[in-house]
Amino acid sequence: MESKLNNNDNNNNDDTKHFKQFNIDYSKNMEQEEELEILKLRDPNVHVFSLPPMTSSKGYLATDFTNLVFKGLMKMTVKGKYMFIYFLNENNTIFIVSIVDANYERFILNTDSSRYFAIKAMNEQGIPNFYGVAFKQRNAAFDFKKTLMDFKEQYNFEQKLKENAGKEYKPKYDFSLGLKKPDEKPKNNLNKFKFGPK
Repeated sequence: MESKLNNNDNNNNDDTKHFKQFNIDYSKNMEQEEELEILKLRDPNVHVFSLPPMTSSKGYLATDFTNLVFKGLMKMTVKGKYMFIYFLNENNTIFIVSIVDANYERFILNTDSSRYFAIKAMNEQGIPNFYGVAFKQRNAAFDFKKTLMDFKEQYNFEQKLKENAGKEYKPKYDFSLGLKKPDEKPKNNLNKFKFGPK
């Protein structure tokens, strides 16, 4: 049990370092998107719950979503290799923010409901915790998940383009018809077959 607690402490320390590298200003008016951030999704009716410590290997359940701490706007934007998930107060300042890369599964966990997610986010005090995020409509929850999946797919696609940049293109199939030189004519392989009586 002690080793598990120490492991959780290490994860929390790593998560704190992860979030703090971005220098988020929680008092800033976020009505406009940040420079170079691309808006991917906006949902004005998201519910956020504080969650108790996780006690089961199954993760969080929808029944854990009882203590409502926020109701309002969620904005998902992309900047470089990161996605920023902002939960904004009525005055457009940041309540909490989650910042994920293409391996977002570390910070965003599914629950036993398709409309509920557990999200690791950092509050104004600089403390990362899991919060429960609930969507009233299944369509809204689907849009949230699809936005994450599209972000991951786009990032992986761009990485493959970078890896293949400068490499000579080699077609999968050989359509050269056996030509070795530009002016060489294709061989007529029919000549080796004799037709008629010997």
